[in-house]
Amino acid sequence: MKKLTEFSVKYPVTVLMMVLAILLMGYISFERLGIDLFPDLNTPKLYILLEAGEKPPEEIEKNYTDNLESLSMRQSGVVQVSSIS
Repeated sequence: MKKLTEFSVKYPVTVLMMVLAILLMGYISFERLGIDLFPDLNTPKLYILLEAGEKPPEEIEKNYTDNLESLSMRQSGVVQVSSIS
């Protein structure tokens, strides 16, 4: 510890430059650090409301829902497709 204090007293400018260099590198590193406090919450969804009158759910699913599901599943980036009849 004595040698460190002697060096600091003998070469104050060198010690100051080393401390400033460490502080500058720390600041630059902190600015480039990617801190993501809020993750990407962009979850786009597509809702389709199909009114088909008095038709039974099986017929609606066969005629309309299957076609809509297959078309939407072919799009890029689609993760899940579900339907309720």
